[in-house]
Amino acid sequence: MNLLYILERPIQNDLPYQLISNIDTINTRVICFEKHIASLSGNENINQSVFANDALYSFHYEFVSQKKALFKAIKSSDACVVYGHYHHLFRWCIFFAKILGKNLILTSDATSIKGIADSKGIKLKLKPIYFRFLYNIVANALFVPSNASATYFKSIGIDSNKIVLTPYTVNEQFIQSAFERADIEKLRSIHQLEPTDFIFLFCSKLIERKRLDDLIIAFAALNSSNCKLIIIGDGPLKTKMVELAKSLNIFDQLIFAGLVHYAELPAYYKLANILVVPSDHEPYGLTINEAMICGLPVIASDAVGSAADLIESGKTGWTYPVRNKEALSELLNHALENPSQLKEMSQACITKMKTWSSTTNVNAQVDFFKSKNWI
Repeated sequence: MNLLYILERPIQNDLPYQLISNIDTINTRVICFEKHIASLSGNENINQSVFANDALYSFHYEFVSQKKALFKAIKSSDACVVYGHYHHLFRWCIFFAKILGKNLILTSDATSIKGIADSKGIKLKLKPIYFRFLYNIVANALFVPSNASATYFKSIGIDSNKIVLTPYTVNEQFIQSAFERADIEKLRSIHQLEPTDFIFLFCSKLIERKRLDDLIIAFAALNSSNCKLIIIGDGPLKTKMVELAKSLNIFDQLIFAGLVHYAELPAYYKLANILVVPSDHEPYGLTINEAMICGLPVIASDAVGSAADLIESGKTGWTYPVRNKEALSELLNHALENPSQLKEMSQACITKMKTWSSTTNVNAQVDFFKSKNWI
């Protein structure tokens, strides 16, 4: 089978492409419209520069942005996996695949009708109708990264037989290698931390939907001096978050680490006691994958797409009702008072991620292709 993946730009984890290209019965090509992930702008792309690392993008991508060349590539394929429908070139690719009679697979990580860029009015009402047309009629299948996505699409009328769970993953080889090299004593020195400090970690953009303010307020309620909150990331809300911390008299317990290069993140996962992901809209949440690969338990809101798949209460972490600061503070306090439990949970996190890996992703794709007799 000639399998063609079509992306807007290189993605953070190309390991599945490497693995699937090693299968004798599949000839794999990956095409991108644009080359540089770090060229993105806007609040949702603030942190993209941290992914500028050639080791992350070792697969041979082809860069094509001309419709004629895209048509030619699709014509030579047997099946196309198109990573979206919002870009005008994605829509052309979907059209080309259909008129050429190619097997077409679309992808989406949506977990609610809300979306990152909120639709309003009639556009919001038409979304389910459009999705039913796109995924039930146009596409042969819809690849989703989590059970939260699968549940959402079923709820709006997408045929369950069209939905295929292909776990969203990070490059675990890259993460594990960086984790093994990590020098946490250097980090302690940089941030003036004591070995006895209990470390809560937040790693995301400082924008509204990430709900850092919920975490800061819940952290303040602990009223404990032997813990720190490290905040990795940047964004328009930084000044507001600093002012909030000062108003709660906990600013000296917060460390605003700013943007941290992706290769250096595992050192923070190694340093921390627990990761906190309080977002009120998070289609997936790859930081959970990264942290758990490093053996770091996670507290996440129930609005985080990956939480239902990866977080087992009391085993790999905990979830709480989104925006419920009191419930979040209770979990922070439980973690703070039970460090020995967190150490036990560390191995459970590592074990869990062995079942939600790049290999798992590829196996799910291959099983689907076999079920359709495409290979």
